[in-house]
Amino acid sequence: MRVSIRGSGLLAVGVLVAAALLWSGGAAGAHGMGALELCKSSANGAVGQMFSFTATTASGASVAAAVKGGTCSEALPTPPGNYTILED
Repeated sequence: MRVSIRGSGLLAVGVLVAAALLWSGGAAGAHGMGALELCKSSANGAVGQMFSFTATTASGASVAAAVKGGTCSEALPTPPGNYTILED
């Protein structure tokens, strides 16, 4: 599985955005769904600040999440596939 990460100029100076794909087994896995969790590093003064992200599939389907610096979003139910993550 591949995740592409794009972002604002802050990424160019070292603010890291971590995207973790969490694939669950059991009932969720049986229905072909997974989960996407987006995390924002606390580096470079990002702690406590809100950041917006959009994860988009190659087919154009997308999911948005707001993440506070130093934390992760809740697990967002998503179909399996490749996602491009954009920090809005």
